[in-house]
Amino acid sequence: MTFRVLSVLRIRVDDSALRSFWPVILTQMITVLETASENEEKRAPSKELILAVIKFLDIMTILPSE
Repeated sequence: MTFRVLSVLRIRVDDSALRSFWPVILTQMITVLETASENEEKRAPSKELILAVIKFLDIMTILPSE
């Protein structure tokens, strides 16, 4: 859900308004993907969360920056 909200914000809000959020967003994305790659069942994120991170990254690479 969180990454869906961020995707909508990225589409609707000016880049300069989101600039201060990028360090937090990137940190969370890295955390989710690193935890998923460690294959620890107790701490592993859900498949839906991993998919949401990948979709968010896909949207970020497709949309032109202003």
